[in-house]
Amino acid sequence: MKEPMDTYLTSPPPEDLGRRQLAIDLAEDAFIQAEFVLADAVRSGLPTDVDAASTARDAARAALADAELPLKFVTNFCYAGDGTVKMFHLIQNWHHCVPSNITISDDECNMYGECDREDCLGWLREFCPKLLPCVRFFYGSLPRIWMGGSTVPIIKTPIWIFADGARVPRAPNETAPAGAKPSYTSRLADETSVRLPHELDGHMRSCTGGMMGCPLSTMLCVGAHHRMLCEVQRRHPAINITGTADDTYFNGDERVHAAYECKRTHAWETMRLTSKLTKVSVYSPIGNRDGSAQ
Repeated sequence: MKEPMDTYLTSPPPEDLGRRQLAIDLAEDAFIQAEFVLADAVRSGLPTDVDAASTARDAARAALADAELPLKFVTNFCYAGDGTVKMFHLIQNWHHCVPSNITISDDECNMYGECDREDCLGWLREFCPKLLPCVRFFYGSLPRIWMGGSTVPIIKTPIWIFADGARVPRAPNETAPAGAKPSYTSRLADETSVRLPHELDGHMRSCTGGMMGCPLSTMLCVGAHHRMLCEVQRRHPAINITGTADDTYFNGDERVHAAYECKRTHAWETMRLTSKLTKVSVYSPIGNRDGSAQ
């Protein structure tokens, strides 16, 4: 799957190419129509009509030029040969072309261990559903986590979680209060813990992220992460975005700060990921970085 993944991670999404072509087609039709209107106005001989039609034609030409601008898309060189070198030269080229632009580097906090597993499996269902049987073999049940040569017993307590974050105990067979979702809290068990019969099999299990060492774990995490970044790119089409695995670089003018904040919000909403802020850096050869502190 290396070559298909490299192509996926370094090519524009097909749906974005389709939207761009549709925008170009509509802009071309509008420009042609504007030229016909201008020609009719010139034949009419009325200066006010000519001025209005000429202004509309110029606006249509500008809209067509905007639609034909090259499409910016996310690239991730995780599966590429000499991927880090390629990423370095791409970022270096950004700064050579527009030295006043700003680059923000980002690293997810424990992406492989904490990303939302359901989101990863949802991505795989879109990208390559024929691999689902293989993934179910490893992720069909939540495997126990071993530490120090043995499993880790835990005690789970049922609770209700409300939209404001409040948590209250949940009794067996209790009807859900309005706005509450069922969940659990967990704590490590010890020799003094009272273990109920149904809790005897309670052990710490892997339920988030990709299980390192299992096939397709990197593919699941990086693929879903790339899909998330593609949505950030759509919301901020003027920004350059590249990276490798979960290390990402955002480049652009002062709008890059909004794009980075969008990424942090969207990463949490879709994958439950947070940025490792101690590793975030901001660089620009000659640009103003004053806004980066915010």
